[in-house]
Amino acid sequence: STVTLTLHDIKAQPIAGSQAFDVAVYFSLSDSAGNPIKDAMAENFTLSEDNQPAQIASLASADNEPINVAVLLDTSGSMAGEKIDAARTAASRFISNLQGGDQVAVLTFDLTTTNRIDFTTDHTAARQQVELIQPTPGAGTCLYDAAYETIQQVASLSYGRRAVILLTDGRDEAGGGQPCSSYTANDVIGLASDEETRIPIYTIGLGSEVDAQTLENLAYSTGGRYQASPGTTQLEALFGRISDELRSQYILHYTSNSVPGEHTLTIKVNYRSAQA
Repeated sequence: STVTLTLHDIKAQPIAGSQAFDVAVYFSLSDSAGNPIKDAMAENFTLSEDNQPAQIASLASADNEPINVAVLLDTSGSMAGEKIDAARTAASRFISNLQGGDQVAVLTFDLTTTNRIDFTTDHTAARQQVELIQPTPGAGTCLYDAAYETIQQVASLSYGRRAVILLTDGRDEAGGGQPCSSYTANDVIGLASDEETRIPIYTIGLGSEVDAQTLENLAYSTGGRYQASPGTTQLEALFGRISDELRSQYILHYTSNSVPGEHTLTIKVNYRSAQA
């Protein structure tokens, strides 16, 4: 009986006619099985800023705010066959579950990163692009470069909740075990977690050849989640879990009277005797 609180984003906006700030905190809760918790209430939470108690103004579902999500799929040579088939099916189903105002972009990567379709609310067109995806025979996996470029693209959007879903069956290598990317995993984490960016990366490792530790670090360091898929049959469910989590996020508001600058925020939850 445990609960996990994942912080996705914090936005502070000046309050007109005041020196105070309205702070919006986006987060999600999940149980020990990784399923979203959707019925938490304001009284389940306590808040402190710079170790001083802060009053929660409101807590609500963030579902009415649009989601801007980039789906980034591995098309290296090892993805041939049932892997790419399952990835297309899972990604297409995920896009089908988006709401009308949600935007999606589809990108693929092997030795290079290809933008299949830029951010759009035309989900049918996005699914059509997914169905056209094929792996590149013999190609390597420039994982970090692809993630970095995708985060840059998502960061160009100035409104709505944002996320990246990254699926790979390998690790960053060009062949012969040599690194493929010019960027590093730390570069990706630094960009995604920068205060001007803050984009959660949801990573899915397909099969047994992935660098699970790095994929997990990419996710948890940016407010996302890592999921392992031992085979192809789990992919659709894992994409579905991400969809459910994105739909189940909370938004908490409080008023900060602190001076502009960097501050420490602590959120504590007590839900059915489980704490985080």
